[in-house]
Parts: sequence; C-alpha cells; structure tokens
Amino acid sequence: MAYPTDEAETTTLLESPEKYDELPFKFTGVTVGRANRNNAWSIFRMPKLIKDRQRKHDAIYFGIRMAVCLTVASLFVLAQLPTAKNKFPEGMWVLITVLFVCWFPQMDAASVLEKSFQRLVGTFIGATAALACGFLSLRVVSAHGFRAQAICLACCIAVFTFIVCSYAVHTKVIETMNYGTVLCLLTFIICLMPFYGLESGGQGWKESMYRVINVIIGCVLGVGLSMSVFPRTTVYIIQHKVEKQIELAGKASRAVLLVAAEIFSEAAYVPSSSFQRHSSYQRLPSYRRHWRNTDPELNQDDVILAKYEASMKEYREVRGHFGNLKYDPFNIGRPNNLLRSFKTEVDHILSRAMRIQTTIILIDGIIRSDPKHKFSEENLNLLVQLGNSIRTMLTVPLDITASDAASEQLCTDLVTLRTMIVDLSAVVSKSRDVQIHRSVDSDPSFSSYSIYSDSTSEDELDDDRGGVHAPKHVAGSHVCSLLFLQLAEHLALRSLRLYQSYKQCEGVCLAAEDLRKSIREHSHSNNT
Repeated sequence: MAYPTDEAETTTLLESPEKYDELPFKFTGVTVGRANRNNAWSIFRMPKLIKDRQRKHDAIYFGIRMAVCLTVASLFVLAQLPTAKNKFPEGMWVLITVLFVCWFPQMDAASVLEKSFQRLVGTFIGATAALACGFLSLRVVSAHGFRAQAICLACCIAVFTFIVCSYAVHTKVIETMNYGTVLCLLTFIICLMPFYGLESGGQGWKESMYRVINVIIGCVLGVGLSMSVFPRTTVYIIQHKVEKQIELAGKASRAVLLVAAEIFSEAAYVPSSSFQRHSSYQRLPSYRRHWRNTDPELNQDDVILAKYEASMKEYREVRGHFGNLKYDPFNIGRPNNLLRSFKTEVDHILSRAMRIQTTIILIDGIIRSDPKHKFSEENLNLLVQLGNSIRTMLTVPLDITASDAASEQLCTDLVTLRTMIVDLSAVVSKSRDVQIHRSVDSDPSFSSYSIYSDSTSEDELDDDRGGVHAPKHVAGSHVCSLLFLQLAEHLALRSLRLYQSYKQCEGVCLAAEDLRKSIREHSHSNNT
C-alpha cells in the first residue's frame, strides 16, 4: 500500500485506526495484521524487550543512573588538586544540583528537564534580586556601618519573601512552579548572605555568582545524563500506569463479584473479621465453596477499597504526567497530532477505568448493606464466571486470543444476566415493597415509614443520634437484588468498553508508528 503523506489523510487514519484492520502494513520489516498487534504502543516507546527488562530491573537501573550522575558531577571537585590555585570555585554545587534534579526512581527525562527548568528560572530570579539588594547594602555599610547593613539585609529578605510567596499563591504559580519558587527564595538567601560584612571594595560576593554558574552547569549535566543513562520517556511512564489502571480494573471487578458470590451464598450476615470469615467456610454446603479461598488477595480485609485507592493514586499520577509530554526530549520531531491522539486515547482509557472503579464501590456498598439475598447456585456461578471473564479480558500485556475469547464469553453471560434482570423486574413491579413506597408517596399517613422497626419507641428515636438502634443490615429484598444485578451488568458493559478503548489506543499507536516510519523513508528517498 502507498503510505499517506497528506496531512488530511494522516488525520483521518489517526482518528479511525480501525481502517488498518483490513490493510497489511510494514512494521519493522515484517508484514503484520491485527492479530500481531499485541502490546503495540511502539510509536513512543523503546522496543518491547527493553521495556520488559526495564520493568523488572527499574531499581537497578535507577541505582546505576544515579551512580553515574553523581560520580560525573563529583569530578568537578575531585578532578583537581586541593590547592587554592587549582580549586574549582564552589564545585560542590554542581554535585548538589545534579542530585536534586535527578532524584526519584519514577522520574522520566521530561520530569528532569522540567525540574531543571524550574531550578534555572528560580535561580536566575533569586540571584538577580540578591545582587541588587547586596550592592544596595554595600552603599549602606559605607555610609552607616555594618549594623545598618544587617538591618537593610533583613528588610530585603522580608520584603522579597513576602512578594514571592504572595504572588505565587495569588496567581497559583505555586501549583505548577512549586520547586522553582522554593529555589528562588533559597538562591536569594544564599547569594545575599556573602554581602554581609563586606565593604564597598570587597570581592566575597563573587562566591554567590560561582554558585549560580555551578547550578546552571548541574542542571545541564543532570538533563544530559538522564537522557543518556537508561532513559525513561514520559510516554513509557504513562503507558506503564495506564496498564496498571487496566489491571486494577480487572482485578477489582473479579474481586467484587467473587466476594458477592461468597457473601450471598451465606445469605445471613457479613463476617466482621477475618477469623469469622474463615470459620464460616466449614459451615457452607460444598457446592458453594468450590470457588472460595483460591485467590490470596480475596482473603484480605477491604481488598476492593484498597484497589480503588490504588487506582485513584495512579489516576492522579497519570494526569500529572500529561503536562510533562511537552518537556519530553524524545518527542522532538514528532508531529503534534500524534501526541494529541495519544492523549485522547489515554483519556478515554482513564475515564472508563475510573467509571468501573466507581461502579465497583457501589456494588460493594450494596453487598455490605444488604447481604441477605438468596441467589441460586446457578446465579452465584454466573457472578463468578462474569468476574473471571472480566479479569481475563483485562489482563496486561494484552493477549488478543485470550482476551477476545473472554469478551465473547462475557457477552454470552450478559444475555443470561439480562434475562435474570427482566424476570426480576417483573417480580419487583408486583412486590409489596414497591406498593409500600407508592403509598408513602401518595398518602401522608405513611410519613413515619423508615428503616426502624415498629417496636422502636419515640424516646429511643429521639436519643438515637448516632444510629445505635438502626438495623445493622437491610433485610434482603427484590428491589436491592435488582439494583445489584443491574450494576453487575453495567460493570460488565463498562469492562467491554475499556477493553475496546485499549485496543483502539493500540491501533492509533501502531498506525502513527507506521506513518512516522513511512514519512522518514519518504524523506530519505527524496534526499537520495
């Protein structure tokens, strides 16, 4: 096929990557189709082998990177004789700067570049203000003495700190330039203090300038070494965290449905501790224990809440890395529409993953508040099968064969689940609970209808500020059962949408990679 070079055609292909499903295309010298697109993402990432090794040995790579950075930076101090004649002035600041701009294992090259940029901006502003205030203090000391100079320097520190802090908070610059704001104040104080005790002809202030110059050297050195020694691209970080979001969605979906089957099989109470939960296993019929205790994660307390919190943490971190894409040096030369398409697809994945987590929390709340539903063995097995299918479908790295088979099984199970919902809806529409609620809406005499029993006295209700007399669990009802099944259906449908979004993102990435290579080959052929 002829590769597109027109920008409009390029945009069409990027927005509709499914068009590549019918067309073979060239990828690393091999003709591939949709079946070989497992874990594509290759437009913005290193080769898969390098990426897999990096994930397994991130700690080792971080240690090597920091060792190389600090060793090279230390040469500004060690690669000279400790004499006044040969001593590199204030060389320790190169080492300190490299340490601070390259720290943190999760930092990618773009984060290092952004941090260095903030440090340079803060250093420049702080040093400029410090020199102006310092030379002003030299005029004061020549006219009024050192005590007046001390007062002048203290006033300069107070005024400058107030201006910087109030401006940063008022304009919300501190939210995006927090590190630069701190470095601005720190550089101002470091550069200003050497002026104290100097007379108008003193040269001690030059130490401040050496420090500023060495900070600049350290920033440039840190960025260069971070891009050279086991570099981590921003898109690699985003990809890794997006895959974790998909994994968490699959694990949490399976966990909540298996826990639901476990609790509903007891149809009596929610065990309040791990001891009660394990002791209750032996009292259950054998046919309701065949899926129990097979996953160690499900034996932990609040495993669903833990996965929700982990997902929220990863979500915030991914959103924070979006701003670093513009700083990523590995994206230089790539068209902006590639990055925009990548961000759009990642946004879809993140939003759908978070909707899944929200649905899971709602289901977990129903399970805990109303555990007394008596589902049949067939219904419980269906819940377990739904959870296992979702987990298999949302397993990363993506196995197209296994995931597609799981999605087909999930669609089949959804038909059965929809039949259960329709049948239960007919029962609910005729149930006594619905009739009571209709009476409450139409008859004011039912205004006292509540979750409290009829035997609860008015005095007890008045004193029940903390809800002591409220029932611990709601008695199982068809209405709550219907709501649970509907949420389980929503969970399965949203999982299918998340799976489709992930495949769509892979298609966009692979299409963009082929497009980039074709443009490169086209440019090379024109030059030759």
